[in-house]
Amino acid sequence: MSWLSLIHAKLVADNVATGACPCTIGYQPDSPDASIVLTYTGGAPQDTHGGENIPANFQLRVRGSRLDYQFVEDTCRAAFNSLDNANITGFNLILADSASPLIFTDGKERPIGSLNFRTVRANV
Repeated sequence: MSWLSLIHAKLVADNVATGACPCTIGYQPDSPDASIVLTYTGGAPQDTHGGENIPANFQLRVRGSRLDYQFVEDTCRAAFNSLDNANITGFNLILADSASPLIFTDGKERPIGSLNFRTVRANV
């Protein structure tokens, strides 16, 4: 199971990702409007010389229906509460880079909220 699948499972377990707002990994389809996507954003150099940690980062994006900013803000807040400093097997640390999302719109005037997270996993 990929490590983003573990993040996905946490969002589902906490009812952040639902049938009405599905979560995908790596690709956000055009439909439905309300959706979440998780993408890898690379990592950072090893923080120790022994290589016992794997720093890896990801981005979570929430898209809402046309001009539905409140949904995006509420879902980003729920995702933040679900993931920031969460206890997920295989992760030593999960930290959000900020508590509030960067919000922009796509070509169909659908708001998108973006949160970046840093993780550290044990290299086992």
